Amino acid sequence: MELKEFFLKQLAYNDAMNLTMLLKLKELEHPPLETQKLLSHITMVQMLWLNRLYGNNKISKSMLEVMSFPELEDRLRENHLAWLKFLDETDEEGLNKVYSYTNIKGEAFDNPLYDILFHVINHSTHHRAQISKILRQHDIAPPVMDYIAYVRK
Repeated sequence: MELKEFFLKQLAYNDAMNLTMLLKLKELEHPPLETQKLLSHITMVQMLWLNRLYGNNKISKSMLEVMSFPELEDRLRENHLAWLKFLDETDEEGLNKVYSYTNIKGEAFDNPLYDILFHVINHSTHHRAQISKILRQHDIAPPVMDYIAYVRK
């Protein structure tokens, strides 16, 4: 499997799990606010990294906003399509391209695209795990998020 194909598969998994978690939260009569904050954070960070790849390092206060469930669904879908478009414009060798960006603290860094992609996907996984833990603390069973369960379908 080529690296680009691998990342397309991982982005599809990431998108499916973000939407699965969103649907779970929408089912709840009173979802814990922290779960909505974390899913909003996942969504905004996906947008932030894509903006960085296009050369826009600006960080707005909207990065901290808590989105409504309909807005989260729209933005998650938009993000996924935007990432697919970005990768569609990138060939296999382009995954090695090094991107320069500034983090929230104003520190400058350079990383290859493959590391940035892995980070974005891993970041979402990390925060979905936090959401799952919060749901369990409220005696709510989280959805299955295992990658192997996803690829078995």
